[in-house]
Amino acid sequence: MTVILGLDEAKGRPMFALTDPARLGPALDAANAWVAARCRVDDPPQADLVQSVAQLTLRYLARESSPEGFVGTSETGGTAYIGRVDQDVMSLIGPHRRVVFA
Repeated sequence: MTVILGLDEAKGRPMFALTDPARLGPALDAANAWVAARCRVDDPPQADLVQSVAQLTLRYLARESSPEGFVGTSETGGTAYIGRVDQDVMSLIGPHRRVVFA
């Protein structure tokens, strides 16, 4: 498996500093696999791909607490959900996407 952001490097980032490695590891593995399956990854990985894996990992960790995607209420009192597609992740991986012609 291609590792874009490793567990040791992730634990050194402030966003994951207090996250239990038992929770962080599987989410990080899933995010690495998702990005690597869709992108060309150089050695060392590009900074935007590393950031996309970090953001996707945070998203997966947030979904553990909300399997239905419900995260609370918005300012207007409506229901707030985690969307299916994270536009920030998509914009980060965009330049590295593999092109497939069928």
